[in-house]
Amino acid sequence: MIPRAQKAYEMYTKKYQDMAAAYPQVLISQRNLGAARSLLHHCVGELRHEFTSLQSYLLTDGLEAPSQPGGIDRPVREVNIPFQMSASPQ
Repeated sequence: MIPRAQKAYEMYTKKYQDMAAAYPQVLISQRNLGAARSLLHHCVGELRHEFTSLQSYLLTDGLEAPSQPGGIDRPVREVNIPFQMSASPQ
């Protein structure tokens, strides 16, 4: 897609220099080229983000102790909620 947009932009620029094309055609082809490049950069960024997420996912809980047989359905981590102790014992 980008090579075609680049070629169209170069063609319209050359035609404009030869006074065979209107300037709005040059602007439209330039806009299309910019949009194609922007889409490419966006897609590459998303791909890198997903790749990093998958790499990180493979490394989660790597230092946790293995679960006991039969305990596979229990959560590996427990949430420790601090509680307040009263100042005076009752």
